[in-house]
Amino acid sequence: SYSYRRLNIADFSADLPMVNAGDSENIPVVISDPQTNQQVDPSLYTNAYTIVSQATSLLLGITYNSTGGIAYHYKENIAVFDAGLWLSAVEFASNELHYQSRKARKNIWQFANELRFDANFYWVLPALRSGFGVHLQYSHIPSLKLPGSIEFRGQSSYNSEKKVFERRRVFVDHVAVSATSFGLSYSYLFKQAD
Repeated sequence: SYSYRRLNIADFSADLPMVNAGDSENIPVVISDPQTNQQVDPSLYTNAYTIVSQATSLLLGITYNSTGGIAYHYKENIAVFDAGLWLSAVEFASNELHYQSRKARKNIWQFANELRFDANFYWVLPALRSGFGVHLQYSHIPSLKLPGSIEFRGQSSYNSEKKVFERRRVFVDHVAVSATSFGLSYSYLFKQAD
C-alpha cells in the first residue's frame, strides 16, 4: 500500500490573564516591525508547519464480503456489504517538515504504526438498472515521527516566581493522525448485449 499525507499544523493564539500586583500599573506598549516601523499585532504571528509524509507499507487484515456466498434479497433488490480491518505490519516512510523556506527530511522504518477500517454497503435495484453505495473509511496513526522537534506555545499557566501568567515553550517530535472519510456512489447497470 502507498499513501501520501499532507498536514498543516499551527499554534493557537491566547490572551494571557493579567495579575493585579497592588500598586502596579499597566504600561501601554506599542510593538512595531524594525524593518518597516509599522505597528504589528504579535498574536497574529504563530508557528505554522507543513508535514508531508509518503509511506509504502505491507498491510495485514481481515475482511468480510457478503458476495462470498451470501447476498441479501428484498423483493428483486440486492444488498451487498463488505468490511475490512487492516494493520500496517511494516512501513517505510519518508517524512518532510516544512517551516517557511526551510525543509528537513527523515526516512524511517516503522512497525504496526497504522490501523485502518473500511466498510461499504451497496444497494442494487435491477428494475432501475441502478446501484447505490455508501462508503466509510477510518485510519489512525498513533505516532508519525518528525525529522526534528518543532516548537509550539503551550497553555497559559501562572509562574509563581515571576508572578505572571505565561505560555511555556513546548517541543514536539511526533504527532498522532486520525482521518475519517465518507462517500456516496451511484452506478448505472448496462444491459448485456445478446
